[in-house]
Amino acid sequence: MLKTKTPDQEALNLAEAEEEVLSASTPASSGNVLKKPVDTLAMAPAEGGRITVIERRLYFTLIWFAQRQGWQIGQESFSAPLSEVLKKMNYKSRNMKLIRDALTSMTTTPVEWQSPTAGEGSNWGVSGMISHAEIISNRLGSTLEWSYSPKVRPEILNPFPFARGSLEVQDLLKTHAGLALYDIVTRYLSSATGLTPRRHWSWWRPVLTGNADSMDSAIEFKSFNRDYVKKAINEINSKTSVNVELITHKAGPKVVDLQFRATRKKNYKPPLQNINTESGLKEIGRAIALGITQKQAELFFDEHGENTLSKGLDVLAERIAKPGLRSVEKPKQYLEKVLENHPTDAQTGALIDTQKEQAREKQKRIELLEQYRANRLQDAWELYQESNDSDKTFLVEQFVMQVLDKGPESTKRLYEQKGFQATSVRSLMKTSLAEHYFGEGWKTPNDDVLFRFALNFIKTEDSGK
Repeated sequence: MLKTKTPDQEALNLAEAEEEVLSASTPASSGNVLKKPVDTLAMAPAEGGRITVIERRLYFTLIWFAQRQGWQIGQESFSAPLSEVLKKMNYKSRNMKLIRDALTSMTTTPVEWQSPTAGEGSNWGVSGMISHAEIISNRLGSTLEWSYSPKVRPEILNPFPFARGSLEVQDLLKTHAGLALYDIVTRYLSSATGLTPRRHWSWWRPVLTGNADSMDSAIEFKSFNRDYVKKAINEINSKTSVNVELITHKAGPKVVDLQFRATRKKNYKPPLQNINTESGLKEIGRAIALGITQKQAELFFDEHGENTLSKGLDVLAERIAKPGLRSVEKPKQYLEKVLENHPTDAQTGALIDTQKEQAREKQKRIELLEQYRANRLQDAWELYQESNDSDKTFLVEQFVMQVLDKGPESTKRLYEQKGFQATSVRSLMKTSLAEHYFGEGWKTPNDDVLFRFALNFIKTEDSGK
Protein backbone atom coordinates (compact mmCIF):
# COMPACT_ATOMS: atom_id res chain seq x y z
CA MET A 1 0.00 0.00 0.00
CA LEU A 2 1.31 3.45 -0.93
CA LYS A 3 2.50 5.70 1.88
CA THR A 4 0.45 8.91 2.03
CA LYS A 5 1.91 12.37 2.46
CA THR A 6 3.01 12.99 6.02
CA PRO A 7 3.63 16.33 7.76
CA ASP A 8 7.04 16.93 9.30
CA GLN A 9 5.87 16.54 12.88
CA GLU A 10 4.07 13.27 12.17
CA ALA A 11 7.19 12.01 10.41
CA LEU A 12 9.26 12.93 13.47
CA ASN A 13 6.85 11.08 15.76
CA LEU A 14 7.04 7.96 13.61
CA ALA A 15 10.83 8.18 13.52
CA GLU A 16 10.89 8.42 17.33
CA ALA A 17 8.63 5.37 17.59
CA GLU A 18 10.91 3.39 15.28
CA GLU A 19 13.96 4.51 17.24
CA GLU A 20 12.35 3.21 20.44
CA VAL A 21 11.90 -0.21 18.83
CA LEU A 22 15.53 -0.19 17.68
CA SER A 23 17.01 1.11 20.92
CA ALA A 24 17.52 -2.38 22.34
CA SER A 25 19.82 -3.31 19.45
CA THR A 26 23.25 -4.77 20.04
CA PRO A 27 26.21 -4.70 17.64
CA ALA A 28 26.01 -6.91 14.57
CA SER A 29 28.34 -9.84 14.04
CA SER A 30 31.48 -9.92 11.91
CA GLY A 31 31.65 -9.64 8.14
CA ASN A 32 29.68 -6.44 7.74
CA VAL A 33 31.56 -4.76 4.89
CA LEU A 34 29.61 -4.07 1.70
CA LYS A 35 29.93 -2.00 -1.46
CA LYS A 36 27.24 0.64 -1.63
CA PRO A 37 26.38 1.88 -5.15
CA VAL A 38 26.82 5.64 -5.14
CA ASP A 39 23.23 6.00 -6.37
CA THR A 40 21.98 4.55 -3.08
CA LEU A 41 23.75 7.12 -0.88
CA ALA A 42 21.35 9.96 -1.65
CA MET A 43 18.30 7.97 -2.67
CA ALA A 44 15.08 9.89 -2.12
CA PRO A 45 11.44 8.86 -2.33
CA ALA A 46 9.41 10.14 -5.26
CA GLU A 47 6.72 12.70 -4.49
CA GLY A 48 4.33 11.51 -1.82
CA GLY A 49 6.59 8.65 -0.69
CA ARG A 50 8.67 8.02 2.38
CA ILE A 51 11.72 5.96 3.36
CA THR A 52 11.89 5.04 7.04
CA VAL A 53 14.98 4.23 9.06
CA ILE A 54 13.93 0.57 9.22
CA GLU A 55 13.57 0.45 5.43
CA ARG A 56 17.04 1.96 4.94
CA ARG A 57 18.60 -0.52 7.38
CA LEU A 58 16.78 -3.46 5.84
CA TYR A 59 17.64 -2.32 2.31
CA PHE A 60 21.39 -2.31 2.90
CA THR A 61 21.17 -5.57 4.86
CA LEU A 62 19.54 -7.22 1.84
CA ILE A 63 22.29 -5.81 -0.39
CA TRP A 64 24.83 -7.42 1.97
CA PHE A 65 23.18 -10.82 1.49
CA ALA A 66 22.75 -10.34 -2.28
CA GLN A 67 26.41 -9.41 -2.81
CA ARG A 68 27.52 -12.55 -1.00
CA GLN A 69 25.07 -14.84 -2.79
CA GLY A 70 25.80 -13.58 -6.31
CA TRP A 71 23.54 -14.18 -9.28
CA GLN A 72 23.33 -16.90 -11.94
CA ILE A 73 21.54 -17.15 -15.27
CA GLY A 74 17.90 -18.02 -14.72
CA GLN A 75 17.93 -16.83 -11.13
CA GLU A 76 14.96 -14.60 -10.42
CA SER A 77 15.40 -13.77 -6.76
CA PHE A 78 17.53 -13.91 -3.64
CA SER A 79 16.62 -15.59 -0.39
CA ALA A 80 17.83 -15.91 3.18
CA PRO A 81 16.42 -17.21 6.45
CA LEU A 82 14.37 -14.40 7.93
CA SER A 83 16.03 -14.94 11.30
CA GLU A 84 19.47 -14.41 9.72
CA VAL A 85 18.33 -11.21 8.00
CA LEU A 86 16.95 -9.84 11.26
CA LYS A 87 20.11 -10.89 13.10
CA LYS A 88 22.38 -9.20 10.56
CA MET A 89 20.10 -6.16 10.59
CA ASN A 90 20.28 -6.39 14.39
CA TYR A 91 16.52 -6.17 14.75
CA LYS A 92 15.58 -7.39 18.22
CA SER A 93 11.92 -6.41 18.37
CA ARG A 94 9.16 -9.02 18.11
CA ASN A 95 7.06 -6.56 16.12
CA MET A 96 7.12 -8.22 12.69
CA LYS A 97 4.50 -5.81 11.40
CA LEU A 98 7.21 -3.14 11.07
CA ILE A 99 9.24 -5.52 8.91
CA ARG A 100 6.25 -6.50 6.77
CA ASP A 101 5.28 -2.85 6.36
CA ALA A 102 8.87 -1.97 5.46
CA LEU A 103 8.99 -4.68 2.78
CA THR A 104 5.65 -3.53 1.37
CA SER A 105 6.84 0.06 1.20
CA MET A 106 10.16 -0.94 -0.36
CA THR A 107 8.32 -2.61 -3.25
CA THR A 108 5.63 0.03 -3.76
CA THR A 109 7.13 3.44 -3.01
CA PRO A 110 9.00 4.84 -6.04
CA VAL A 111 12.54 5.96 -5.23
CA GLU A 112 14.73 8.36 -7.19
CA TRP A 113 18.31 7.09 -7.48
CA GLN A 114 20.97 9.77 -7.47
CA SER A 115 24.57 10.34 -6.50
CA PRO A 116 25.51 13.42 -4.45
CA THR A 117 28.05 14.25 -7.17
CA ALA A 118 26.40 15.54 -10.35
CA GLY A 119 27.08 13.37 -13.38
CA GLU A 120 28.19 10.38 -11.29
CA GLY A 121 26.27 7.15 -10.97
CA SER A 122 24.26 4.83 -13.14
CA ASN A 123 21.10 6.82 -13.89
CA TRP A 124 18.73 4.17 -12.60
CA GLY A 125 15.88 6.65 -12.76
CA VAL A 126 12.84 5.82 -10.63
CA SER A 127 11.90 2.39 -9.33
CA GLY A 128 11.11 0.54 -6.15
CA MET A 129 13.93 -0.25 -3.74
CA ILE A 130 13.21 -3.93 -4.44
CA SER A 131 10.92 -5.52 -7.04
CA HIS A 132 9.18 -7.98 -4.77
CA ALA A 133 9.39 -9.51 -1.33
CA GLU A 134 7.78 -12.59 0.15
CA ILE A 135 8.06 -14.27 3.53
CA ILE A 136 7.65 -18.03 3.10
CA SER A 137 6.96 -19.92 6.33
CA ASN A 138 6.92 -23.61 7.14
CA ARG A 139 7.59 -25.83 10.14
CA LEU A 140 11.34 -25.29 9.75
CA GLY A 141 11.10 -21.52 9.92
CA SER A 142 10.59 -18.50 7.68
CA THR A 143 12.54 -17.53 4.57
CA LEU A 144 12.64 -14.04 3.09
CA GLU A 145 12.71 -13.93 -0.70
CA TRP A 146 13.27 -10.72 -2.64
CA SER A 147 14.34 -9.48 -6.08
CA TYR A 148 15.62 -6.39 -7.88
CA SER A 149 14.66 -4.99 -11.26
CA PRO A 150 16.99 -6.03 -14.14
CA LYS A 151 18.18 -2.42 -14.41
CA VAL A 152 19.13 -2.18 -10.74
CA ARG A 153 20.44 -5.70 -10.05
CA PRO A 154 23.86 -5.49 -11.82
CA GLU A 155 24.63 -2.26 -9.98
CA ILE A 156 23.66 -3.84 -6.67
CA LEU A 157 25.90 -6.88 -7.15
CA ASN A 158 28.88 -5.23 -8.87
CA PRO A 159 28.61 -1.50 -8.25
CA PHE A 160 30.99 0.95 -9.87
CA PRO A 161 31.61 3.52 -8.67
CA PHE A 162 30.82 2.47 -5.14
CA ALA A 163 31.24 3.70 -1.58
CA ARG A 164 32.71 1.35 0.95
CA GLY A 165 30.34 0.86 3.86
CA SER A 166 29.70 -1.38 6.82
CA LEU A 167 26.54 -2.59 8.48
CA GLU A 168 28.02 -1.86 11.88
CA VAL A 169 27.20 1.85 11.54
CA GLN A 170 23.53 0.83 11.55
CA ASP A 171 24.04 -0.25 15.16
CA LEU A 172 25.36 3.18 16.09
CA LEU A 173 23.01 5.54 14.24
CA LYS A 174 19.29 5.15 14.88
CA THR A 175 17.77 7.87 12.67
CA HIS A 176 17.29 7.99 8.92
CA ALA A 177 18.87 11.44 8.73
CA GLY A 178 21.94 10.25 10.65
CA LEU A 179 22.40 7.15 8.49
CA ALA A 180 21.85 9.01 5.21
CA LEU A 181 24.18 11.87 6.11
CA TYR A 182 26.87 9.50 7.35
CA ASP A 183 26.74 7.50 4.10
CA ILE A 184 27.16 10.69 2.08
CA VAL A 185 29.88 12.46 4.07
CA THR A 186 32.08 9.37 4.39
CA ARG A 187 32.03 9.09 0.59
CA TYR A 188 34.08 12.33 0.49
CA LEU A 189 36.05 11.79 3.68
CA SER A 190 39.25 10.87 1.84
CA SER A 191 39.14 13.86 -0.53
CA ALA A 192 41.53 16.77 -0.04
CA THR A 193 38.88 19.02 1.48
CA GLY A 194 36.48 16.47 2.95
CA LEU A 195 33.65 18.50 1.43
CA THR A 196 30.47 17.07 -0.03
CA PRO A 197 29.09 18.62 -3.22
CA ARG A 198 27.21 21.88 -2.77
CA ARG A 199 23.48 21.44 -3.30
CA HIS A 200 20.37 23.53 -2.67
CA TRP A 201 19.01 22.81 0.77
CA SER A 202 15.75 21.53 -0.74
CA TRP A 203 17.78 18.78 -2.47
CA TRP A 204 19.07 17.64 0.91
CA ARG A 205 15.67 17.60 2.59
CA PRO A 206 14.10 14.42 1.10
CA VAL A 207 17.50 12.72 1.14
CA LEU A 208 17.94 13.20 4.89
CA THR A 209 14.32 13.06 6.05
CA GLY A 210 13.25 10.24 3.75
CA ASN A 211 10.10 12.30 3.20
CA ALA A 212 9.25 13.69 -0.25
CA ASP A 213 6.34 15.94 0.70
CA SER A 214 6.49 19.37 -0.95
CA MET A 215 6.89 22.55 1.10
CA ASP A 216 5.92 26.19 0.61
CA SER A 217 6.42 28.23 3.77
CA ALA A 218 9.24 30.72 4.32
CA ILE A 219 10.43 29.04 7.53
CA GLU A 220 10.98 25.62 5.98
CA PHE A 221 14.78 25.64 6.16
CA LYS A 222 14.77 26.60 9.83
CA SER A 223 12.58 23.66 10.79
CA PHE A 224 14.50 21.27 8.52
CA ASN A 225 17.80 22.44 9.99
CA ARG A 226 16.51 22.24 13.57
CA ASP A 227 14.71 18.88 13.35
CA TYR A 228 16.98 16.94 11.02
CA VAL A 229 20.32 18.48 10.03
CA LYS A 230 21.52 19.45 13.51
CA LYS A 231 20.27 16.22 15.06
CA ALA A 232 21.95 14.11 12.38
CA ILE A 233 25.25 15.96 12.83
CA ASN A 234 25.08 15.59 16.62
CA GLU A 235 24.33 11.88 16.31
CA ILE A 236 27.25 11.26 13.94
CA ASN A 237 29.68 13.38 15.94
CA SER A 238 28.78 11.73 19.24
CA LYS A 239 28.63 8.10 18.10
CA THR A 240 31.09 7.57 15.23
CA SER A 241 34.73 8.14 14.30
CA VAL A 242 33.71 11.05 12.04
CA ASN A 243 33.15 14.73 12.78
CA VAL A 244 30.69 16.56 10.51
CA GLU A 245 30.41 20.32 10.06
CA LEU A 246 27.58 22.14 8.26
CA ILE A 247 28.54 24.85 5.75
CA THR A 248 25.77 27.17 4.55
CA HIS A 249 25.79 29.40 1.47
CA LYS A 250 23.47 32.39 1.46
CA ALA A 251 21.87 34.71 -1.07
CA GLY A 252 21.31 37.80 1.04
CA PRO A 253 19.82 36.74 4.39
CA LYS A 254 18.44 33.42 3.08
CA VAL A 255 20.26 30.10 3.15
CA VAL A 256 20.36 28.67 -0.36
CA ASP A 257 22.93 25.86 -0.59
CA LEU A 258 24.34 23.39 1.91
CA GLN A 259 27.63 21.51 2.11
CA PHE A 260 29.07 19.27 4.76
CA ARG A 261 32.71 18.84 5.75
CA ALA A 262 33.80 15.54 7.26
CA THR A 263 37.01 14.80 9.18
CA ARG A 264 38.22 11.76 11.05
CA LYS A 265 38.54 11.99 14.81
CA LYS A 266 42.01 11.60 16.22
CA ASN A 267 42.65 8.77 18.69
CA TYR A 268 39.08 7.49 18.31
CA LYS A 269 38.68 4.12 20.04
CA PRO A 270 35.18 2.68 19.74
CA PRO A 271 34.34 -0.63 21.41
CA LEU A 272 35.28 -3.69 19.38
CA GLN A 273 31.94 -4.42 17.79
CA ASN A 274 32.23 -6.63 14.79
CA ILE A 275 34.83 -9.21 15.87
CA ASN A 276 33.17 -11.93 17.89
CA THR A 277 35.95 -14.49 18.36
CA GLU A 278 38.68 -14.54 20.96
CA SER A 279 41.39 -15.08 18.34
CA GLY A 280 39.92 -12.29 16.19
CA LEU A 281 40.08 -9.91 19.13
CA LYS A 282 43.69 -10.94 19.68
CA GLU A 283 44.70 -10.09 16.10
CA ILE A 284 42.85 -6.77 16.23
CA GLY A 285 44.70 -5.99 19.46
CA ARG A 286 48.04 -6.88 17.83
CA ALA A 287 47.26 -4.59 14.90
CA ILE A 288 46.40 -1.67 17.19
CA ALA A 289 49.63 -2.22 19.15
CA LEU A 290 51.57 -2.04 15.85
CA GLY A 291 50.09 1.34 14.96
CA ILE A 292 47.00 0.35 12.96
CA THR A 293 43.75 2.09 13.87
CA GLN A 294 41.04 -0.12 15.25
CA LYS A 295 38.68 0.68 12.40
CA GLN A 296 41.27 -0.18 9.75
CA ALA A 297 42.27 -3.34 11.61
CA GLU A 298 38.66 -4.50 11.60
CA LEU A 299 38.42 -3.80 7.86
CA PHE A 300 41.60 -5.82 7.25
CA PHE A 301 40.13 -8.63 9.33
CA ASP A 302 36.90 -8.49 7.31
CA GLU A 303 38.68 -8.45 3.93
CA HIS A 304 41.50 -10.92 4.42
CA GLY A 305 40.41 -13.19 7.24
CA GLU A 306 42.08 -14.07 10.49
CA ASN A 307 44.90 -16.30 9.18
CA THR A 308 46.12 -13.95 6.45
CA LEU A 309 45.90 -10.95 8.77
CA SER A 310 47.91 -12.81 11.39
CA LYS A 311 50.66 -13.60 8.88
CA GLY A 312 50.69 -10.02 7.66
CA LEU A 313 51.02 -8.74 11.21
CA ASP A 314 53.96 -11.12 11.74
CA VAL A 315 55.74 -9.50 8.78
CA LEU A 316 54.94 -5.99 10.02
CA ALA A 317 56.09 -6.78 13.57
CA GLU A 318 59.32 -8.30 12.28
CA ARG A 319 60.02 -5.24 10.13
CA ILE A 320 59.35 -2.82 13.00
CA ALA A 321 61.62 -4.80 15.33
CA LYS A 322 64.61 -4.88 12.96
CA PRO A 323 67.42 -2.67 14.32
CA GLY A 324 69.24 -0.15 12.15
CA LEU A 325 66.33 0.42 9.74
CA ARG A 326 64.24 3.52 9.37
CA SER A 327 61.05 3.36 11.41
CA VAL A 328 57.82 2.41 9.68
CA GLU A 329 56.03 5.75 9.49
CA LYS A 330 52.84 4.40 7.91
CA PRO A 331 52.15 0.92 9.31
CA LYS A 332 48.70 0.82 7.72
CA GLN A 333 50.08 1.26 4.20
CA TYR A 334 52.91 -1.18 4.92
CA LEU A 335 50.48 -3.86 6.13
CA GLU A 336 48.21 -3.18 3.17
CA LYS A 337 51.06 -3.94 0.73
CA VAL A 338 52.01 -7.06 2.68
CA LEU A 339 48.46 -8.39 2.57
CA GLU A 340 48.09 -7.61 -1.14
CA ASN A 341 51.29 -9.48 -1.99
CA HIS A 342 50.99 -12.26 0.57
CA PRO A 343 52.16 -15.47 -1.09
CA THR A 344 49.90 -18.50 -1.27
CA ASP A 345 50.90 -22.13 -1.54
CA ALA A 346 50.55 -23.86 -4.91
CA GLN A 347 47.34 -25.69 -4.05
CA THR A 348 45.62 -22.59 -2.72
CA GLY A 349 46.89 -20.51 -5.64
CA ALA A 350 45.53 -22.99 -8.17
CA LEU A 351 42.17 -22.99 -6.40
CA ILE A 352 42.04 -19.19 -6.42
CA ASP A 353 42.91 -19.08 -10.14
CA THR A 354 40.15 -21.58 -10.88
CA GLN A 355 37.64 -19.63 -8.85
CA LYS A 356 38.63 -16.38 -10.58
CA GLU A 357 38.20 -17.96 -14.00
CA GLN A 358 34.82 -19.39 -13.03
CA ALA A 359 33.79 -15.99 -11.71
CA ARG A 360 34.86 -14.32 -14.96
CA GLU A 361 32.91 -16.82 -17.05
CA LYS A 362 29.86 -16.42 -14.85
CA GLN A 363 30.07 -12.65 -15.13
CA LYS A 364 30.33 -12.88 -18.92
CA ARG A 365 27.18 -15.00 -19.04
CA ILE A 366 25.39 -12.62 -16.73
CA GLU A 367 26.32 -9.65 -18.90
CA LEU A 368 25.28 -11.52 -22.05
CA LEU A 369 21.92 -12.43 -20.53
CA GLU A 370 21.37 -8.82 -19.51
CA GLN A 371 22.15 -7.73 -23.08
CA TYR A 372 19.76 -10.37 -24.41
CA ARG A 373 16.95 -9.23 -22.15
CA ALA A 374 17.55 -5.57 -22.94
CA ASN A 375 17.49 -6.44 -26.64
CA ARG A 376 14.21 -8.35 -26.35
CA LEU A 377 12.62 -5.53 -24.38
CA GLN A 378 13.61 -3.06 -27.09
CA ASP A 379 12.36 -5.41 -29.80
CA ALA A 380 9.01 -5.66 -28.03
CA TRP A 381 8.78 -1.89 -27.74
CA GLU A 382 9.56 -1.43 -31.44
CA LEU A 383 6.92 -4.03 -32.40
CA TYR A 384 4.42 -2.10 -30.32
CA GLN A 385 5.39 1.19 -31.97
CA GLU A 386 4.89 -0.35 -35.41
CA SER A 387 1.43 -1.74 -34.51
CA ASN A 388 -1.78 -0.20 -35.82
CA ASP A 389 -3.94 1.93 -33.53
CA SER A 390 -6.41 -0.82 -32.62
CA ASP A 391 -3.61 -3.21 -31.61
CA LYS A 392 -1.97 -0.48 -29.56
CA THR A 393 -5.24 0.23 -27.78
CA PHE A 394 -5.67 -3.47 -26.97
CA LEU A 395 -2.11 -3.78 -25.65
CA VAL A 396 -2.45 -0.69 -23.48
CA GLU A 397 -5.77 -1.92 -22.03
CA GLN A 398 -4.17 -5.27 -21.32
CA PHE A 399 -1.23 -3.55 -19.61
CA VAL A 400 -3.54 -1.44 -17.43
CA MET A 401 -5.67 -4.43 -16.36
CA GLN A 402 -2.89 -6.97 -15.83
CA VAL A 403 -0.13 -4.74 -14.48
CA LEU A 404 -1.24 -1.31 -13.31
CA ASP A 405 -4.53 -2.35 -11.70
CA LYS A 406 -2.72 -5.06 -9.73
CA GLY A 407 0.24 -2.89 -8.78
CA PRO A 408 0.80 0.06 -6.44
CA GLU A 409 -1.40 3.12 -6.77
CA SER A 410 1.70 5.30 -7.10
CA THR A 411 2.66 3.64 -10.39
CA LYS A 412 -0.85 3.95 -11.77
CA ARG A 413 -0.95 7.61 -10.79
CA LEU A 414 2.43 8.16 -12.45
CA TYR A 415 1.07 6.58 -15.65
CA GLU A 416 -2.00 8.84 -15.55
CA GLN A 417 0.23 11.89 -15.16
CA LYS A 418 3.06 11.12 -17.59
CA GLY A 419 2.08 8.02 -19.54
CA PHE A 420 5.00 6.14 -21.05
CA GLN A 421 7.25 9.16 -20.71
CA ALA A 422 7.77 8.00 -17.12
CA THR A 423 10.81 5.71 -17.18
CA SER A 424 9.49 3.25 -14.62
CA VAL A 425 6.10 2.92 -16.37
CA ARG A 426 7.72 2.46 -19.78
CA SER A 427 9.94 -0.25 -18.29
CA LEU A 428 6.88 -2.11 -16.97
CA MET A 429 5.16 -1.75 -20.35
CA LYS A 430 8.19 -3.18 -22.16
CA THR A 431 8.15 -6.22 -19.87
CA SER A 432 4.43 -6.69 -20.48
CA LEU A 433 4.97 -6.42 -24.24
CA ALA A 434 7.85 -8.91 -24.15
CA GLU A 435 5.61 -11.46 -22.41
CA HIS A 436 2.88 -10.79 -24.98
CA TYR A 437 5.13 -11.16 -28.02
CA PHE A 438 7.67 -13.73 -26.83
CA GLY A 439 5.92 -15.70 -24.08
CA GLU A 440 6.45 -15.97 -20.33
CA GLY A 441 9.82 -17.71 -20.67
CA TRP A 442 11.45 -14.91 -22.64
CA LYS A 443 13.70 -13.97 -19.70
CA THR A 444 15.35 -17.41 -19.50
CA PRO A 445 16.61 -18.44 -22.95
CA ASN A 446 18.34 -21.79 -23.30
CA ASP A 447 22.03 -21.99 -24.15
CA ASP A 448 21.41 -22.35 -27.90
CA VAL A 449 19.29 -19.19 -28.06
CA LEU A 450 21.81 -17.29 -25.97
CA PHE A 451 24.68 -18.52 -28.16
CA ARG A 452 22.94 -17.42 -31.36
CA PHE A 453 22.22 -14.05 -29.81
CA ALA A 454 25.88 -13.69 -28.84
CA LEU A 455 26.96 -14.34 -32.44
CA ASN A 456 24.47 -11.83 -33.82
CA PHE A 457 25.33 -9.32 -31.15
CA ILE A 458 29.05 -9.54 -31.97
CA LYS A 459 28.32 -9.16 -35.70
CA THR A 460 26.15 -6.12 -35.02
CA GLU A 461 28.83 -4.58 -32.83
CA ASP A 462 31.51 -5.22 -35.48
CA SER A 463 29.40 -3.78 -38.31
CA GLY A 464 28.77 -0.65 -36.30
CA LYS A 465 32.46 0.13 -35.89
